[in-house]
Amino acid sequence: MSEAIRCDRCGNVFSNDIPDTIEFWEIENKYLCWDCKSQLGLTDCCSCGSDMYINENEFDLDLCPKCLEKWKADNSKKV
Repeated sequence: MSEAIRCDRCGNVFSNDIPDTIEFWEIENKYLCWDCKSQLGLTDCCSCGSDMYINENEFDLDLCPKCLEKWKADNSKKV
């Protein structure tokens, strides 16, 4: 069923029927539209999917701190 959801940052209303227009971000504890999400620099960890801020690490990878540590450990073994 279609539902109208208001962005907690800009106040614009979006339908949850349209993918990627608005979603709840636990890291901000807010519903954010795609534009506000982009302005705040939010993304999903490319490994586990948890909320995170873009470029949160020195390797410019979209990995949360936990997945980044695993990635570093896995790659240090290859050297």
